[in-house]
Amino acid sequence: MPTPLIPDIAVFQRKLATLPLVTYQAGETVLSAASTTGRLLILKEGAVAVVKEGVEIARVTEPGAVFGELSVLLDQPHTADVRLKPRSFMSPMRPPHLG
Repeated sequence: MPTPLIPDIAVFQRKLATLPLVTYQAGETVLSAASTTGRLLILKEGAVAVVKEGVEIARVTEPGAVFGELSVLLDQPHTADVRLKPRSFMSPMRPPHLG
């Protein structure tokens, strides 16, 4: 049987609950294409537009959605802008919190 990606989901959820919560305003860009921030963001509440070359390619409202993870994992610049639609709450996370 394969090892689960998250062996103990309860422990993982407790760790997530301890992350700081940051309020972002509507229209704010929290990740910019071609930038390298070394962080990922977890949506707690609100809505996010993912914009690539001026075109909205996705709108996300699901709490727990993660943004910027590919950039962090691949050590590459972000490939799209992430903009908040209404005022939103997100938890920024840097890789050491992943362990």
